Amino acid sequence: MNVTKTADQGDDAVDVQKSLEYTERGRKYLAQEKYDEALREFRRALQADRRNPYAHRNLSTCYLHRRQYLHACYHGYIYDQAVDRWKLEVPDRGISLFCLGSAYELAAVDLYRLGLKQAVDLLGKAFACYEQAYAHASQEPAIAQKYEQTRGAYSGQIDQ
Repeated sequence: MNVTKTADQGDDAVDVQKSLEYTERGRKYLAQEKYDEALREFRRALQADRRNPYAHRNLSTCYLHRRQYLHACYHGYIYDQAVDRWKLEVPDRGISLFCLGSAYELAAVDLYRLGLKQAVDLLGKAFACYEQAYAHASQEPAIAQKYEQTRGAYSGQIDQ
C-alpha cells in the first residue's frame, strides 16, 4: 500500500494511489450519468487524500448535474484554488472556470428565490469566472462562444 504522511494533514494517512483509483472509478460512473455512485467514489477519493484536486473537480460536476449548486461551488472553488496554488497544467482550464461560473450563477438564482442577499455576491463570482474563462478562449474556442451567448442573454435582459 502506497501510504505517506504529510505535515499538512497531521496524523491523517494519505494514500494517493487509492485516491486516484477511486477518482477514476468515479469518472466512469459520471460518464454513465450514475451520479450517486460517482459521488460515493469521489468522496472515497477524498477520504484517501483530501487534497486530490481532481476528486473536487468531479464532485463539483456531479453536484451541478444533481442541481446542488452550493456544493458544486464549494468543490469547484477548492479545485480552482488548487490549480492556482500548485500551478497545475490544465488543458481545459477555461471549461473548468466556465463550469464554476455556472455553479455560482445557478446557486445565486436559488438564493435569490429564497430572498437571500448572498445571491448578488455569487453573481459577481460567476461573472469573474466567466471573465477568466474568456481569457482562455484562444486555447478553447468553445469557451468564447459560450461566454458570448451568456453575456448576450444577460444583456438582453438588462436592456429590457
